[in-house]
Amino acid sequence: MRRAAEVRGPPLGDGPDCPLAVGAVFYKPGVRTALHALVGAEFTVIVQGAMNVALTPFGIPTLTGPFVLASWLFLLPRPHFGQD
Repeated sequence: MRRAAEVRGPPLGDGPDCPLAVGAVFYKPGVRTALHALVGAEFTVIVQGAMNVALTPFGIPTLTGPFVLASWLFLLPRPHFGQD
């Protein structure tokens, strides 16, 4: 039985760009936004690890999937942030 090819990507947590998208581009800067962006960065790292574990047996690299997923999820509450 052949094993799936081992996929090696960047180390976990290497370059989570979600904070940049959330904290500097789409939201008004502030303390609340900074905290939201930091949580987004941590979430991106967790998603990267989960996607690596889930997709490696199939030989599929995660590429930018974790960034896209985390950015979408952290941009959803945008209408509720208001103009503090």
